[in-house]
Amino acid sequence: MVLPPNNTLSACVAQGKLCTVGFHDWPKQDRFIGQIEIVQIAKSAGYDSVFLDLEHSAFTLQTAWELCQVANMANVSPFARVPGETGNGYIQRVLDGDARGIIFPHSHTASDAAAAVKMAKYPPLGIRSINPSLLESDDGTGLPAEEATRVLAEKDAVCFIQVETRDALENVDSIAAVDGVDVLLIGSMDLTIELGILAQWDHPLYQKALRDVSAAAHKYGKVWGISGLFGRPDLWRLAVQELGARFIVGALDRGLVSCGAAANVSMLKDSVEGSQGHR
Repeated sequence: MVLPPNNTLSACVAQGKLCTVGFHDWPKQDRFIGQIEIVQIAKSAGYDSVFLDLEHSAFTLQTAWELCQVANMANVSPFARVPGETGNGYIQRVLDGDARGIIFPHSHTASDAAAAVKMAKYPPLGIRSINPSLLESDDGTGLPAEEATRVLAEKDAVCFIQVETRDALENVDSIAAVDGVDVLLIGSMDLTIELGILAQWDHPLYQKALRDVSAAAHKYGKVWGISGLFGRPDLWRLAVQELGARFIVGALDRGLVSCGAAANVSMLKDSVEGSQGHR
């Protein structure tokens, strides 16, 4: 498996470890935790990376850039999911904000995957434009060719293809074969909707999907992972220990806050009820 360097997923894969992922999708206008604080919480909790959802949120590009900058400084690599059928120009701007990878939803075929690679990757695999500031030295002159080539290799993006449609699942082998596709990421909720088994994680069709995506990833030397499957450590263990998954999105930020609040209330009530017995 050869992944672009300079991100925590690549480091985890190189060490044979799981890359743990925190999911951030709160729109800015209804937050009660600031955007930067979410990255700090992810870092403190021990997540390896953050999943920034530009598909199902009101995030602006400015917000995405700010989150990416802070996440990279904290060594919690940011990977951004973009809206479906997004054009090359938008992808370019997200990547120029230093997202370390792009998650492409609603893919159906190998042609869709190839189009995603073209938008995410520098030439020769893709058509991603080069931000001139990357190739400028501190004295304002251009970097030597060898160093410029090294910088671009380090800055290349991880290309994730979400397997969340029936078509993508049926075509997963040919999608995995596309040069430049780095990660196959099961979008569990949307996939089970398409299969008519919404959130039925023990259903044979979902179980088969895990194995089919794993088989395609291993066949072509790609990484694979899971999003949208929350609170099922038994299936995470199956995916990681038996099927070789290396990228797991663990929970939504809203869910983590709710879970933490519920645990705090339970602790307070236990304390009060316990103390009443000593009166």
